[in-house]
Amino acid sequence: MLGGCFHFGNSHALRTANHRRQKAGIKQVETGKHLRLIADLAAKRNMSAAGLASLCMRIIKKPSPQTTAQGNKIVEALKAMNARDRRSVDTHVRIAGSSGERSLARTK
Repeated sequence: MLGGCFHFGNSHALRTANHRRQKAGIKQVETGKHLRLIADLAAKRNMSAAGLASLCMRIIKKPSPQTTAQGNKIVEALKAMNARDRRSVDTHVRIAGSSGERSLARTK
């Protein structure tokens, strides 16, 4: 019983089951954990529920993701938007902190 609980019968590893579902073309239903991740990423942008629904409509043509693939598209979009905001803030800080110079410092 090393490494987990014992399963009776002909059960397969979850990895095997997911692989077989994927090969058969069965779509995975979106999970609550993934929806919470989307909500957390949207909260970092101070995005309202209506704003998140609007983003979903633009990306997946539905008000909220139903499958994991759709959820992944929303997560990646939010992560890219948040990263773009971070880079923008970093650039403004570097410009303001360079004694009034208007050029960015170049690193080699």
